[in-house]
Amino acid sequence: MGALPDTYTAYRPVSDDTVARSFEEAWGVPLSREKGYTIPQMFDAAVDGRLKAMWIFGEDVAQTDPNTTHVVHALESLEFLVCQDIFETETTKFADVILPASAFLEKAGTFINAERRFQLVAPALGPPGSAKTDFEILTSMSRALGHEMGWATPAECMDEIAALTPEYGGVSHERIGRRGLQWPVAADGTDSPILYEHEFRLPGGRARFAALPYKAPGDSADAEFPIILITGRRLQHYNAGR
Repeated sequence: MGALPDTYTAYRPVSDDTVARSFEEAWGVPLSREKGYTIPQMFDAAVDGRLKAMWIFGEDVAQTDPNTTHVVHALESLEFLVCQDIFETETTKFADVILPASAFLEKAGTFINAERRFQLVAPALGPPGSAKTDFEILTSMSRALGHEMGWATPAECMDEIAALTPEYGGVSHERIGRRGLQWPVAADGTDSPILYEHEFRLPGGRARFAALPYKAPGDSADAEFPIILITGRRLQHYNAGR
């Protein structure tokens, strides 16, 4: 969906001039062709003083990211930290501002799962207290900074994503329905339950495989520490033990 620091939607690289120009024309602003920071690079840049502020959206990095001491050092090094979350977390303890957000059953929008399926969600109830939906928070902040995004609803936002992403061209809230749509989705709404049915989308149609040299793990069990604990990506405890 374009949240990676080096890609636009559908994994199109930010260095692709044709892709970048399509977004520049739609948004009316110049865009960089340089890759952004990954999360570990952000932490390093914060410690070095190259990154002054962060807006952390629904992630408890002070609890779930590796090398907690380094992460905490990075958060403490920032001049300004905004956290957007539904609960107070270990990370919000370092925040200058906490934006109360909404859970998935309190907002409208879409999710894409690991099988490339767009899924539509509708609010079962409204956000509690002073909490707002992510859509409200992001569009309000953009408006306060002088840029009107031009969307009245998440459905209109999805329409813009589809218009700027050929692989999502036929996606709309109306078409997603209860079954969902698996991208790529053609302009007529035909989706792709099987991504590569006959060949890969590469020159010659064949996939490319490469053997990587063995790399020893960063840490190993020894007499002093005979057990290694690995936090897994479980539904209820994403990389965290609580």
